[in-house]
Amino acid sequence: MKGHLLYSSLDRGALAAGIFLGSLLLGLLIDLVLRKTIRRLCRIRHWKDEEILLGSIGRKVPFWFSLAGLYGALSLSSLSPHLFRLAERVVVSLLILSFTFALSSLTNRFVRRFTAPSQGLVPTTSLISNLSGATVIVLGALGVLQYWGVSVTPVLTGLGIGALAVALALQDTLSNFFSGLSTILSEQIKPKDVVKLETGEEGEVQDINWRNTTLKTAAGNLVVVPNSKVAGSILTNFSLPSPPLTVSITLLVAFQSDLDRVESIILEGFDALRGRLPGVFTGDPGTVRFQDFREGAVPVKLFVTVQDYNQQFLVKHLLIKELHRRLKEAGVPFPPPPLGGKGGEPPSSF
Repeated sequence: MKGHLLYSSLDRGALAAGIFLGSLLLGLLIDLVLRKTIRRLCRIRHWKDEEILLGSIGRKVPFWFSLAGLYGALSLSSLSPHLFRLAERVVVSLLILSFTFALSSLTNRFVRRFTAPSQGLVPTTSLISNLSGATVIVLGALGVLQYWGVSVTPVLTGLGIGALAVALALQDTLSNFFSGLSTILSEQIKPKDVVKLETGEEGEVQDINWRNTTLKTAAGNLVVVPNSKVAGSILTNFSLPSPPLTVSITLLVAFQSDLDRVESIILEGFDALRGRLPGVFTGDPGTVRFQDFREGAVPVKLFVTVQDYNQQFLVKHLLIKELHRRLKEAGVPFPPPPLGGKGGEPPSSF
């Protein structure tokens, strides 16, 4: 009798192990087929979401099948009803959480994909995508608590009281969070915009996260600014209402200069150089304006339009060299250097 029970127990154990291993192998096979199918569909239909789908699923399909196999194996075990129910709840909870993290990753990636600047929707930032992913995780965690028989209402009430205490302790952090969220939703700035704060920070927006806004300067350095500082600052967005930017170059010529001749020399210099200036519109004729008088000098400005902010630096560099050369060769008088100036300083000011 004992031998019969032993063999019966061994048979059940072998069957349980077979169910678990078979489920795992089936999961690996389905994962392989699913990945090939997704890649094929994306290639045939020219979808750009292959990495979104594959990255979200990861290697979770074999894990899901192994959990299903584990559940089947447990049903053949000799566990007491109480232990079996406990193990069953653990397996189901792991399955729910795994689905939740997969859905959170999928939501995060899709938010980044469909809020890209080319879609014309809310600009993509790590704050928006991470917030959407975290929302899915919270909902999944609440679902697990509900499955275990824990009433969600007291939990939410406790979280509300705890959140109030946390809010008082983290006022600066929450201020940065809501400032960043407000900035994104109002579309004042978005990634790839070039901005300048009243405090002097200037550069291209790289990201807006839950705490900081990151700018990349023309020199390639990263400047990290708290979101509350950005929201409370007077801000110039060079990318709005459209990326093309009008830049100006200021020169000083002597009061006795022939201003008509100066204007002609500047426009001729710009016209001769225009084809070699990066980002300058070919139809832009350039504009010269005399705006006021100074002691012994007349300021003159050349206005040109470039396609985006970063191109202005090389354009200014090339134009300053060319205009300085032409004005000097034409004998246009420059004002004398200011009193106390060092000898050898260039007489023109830009």
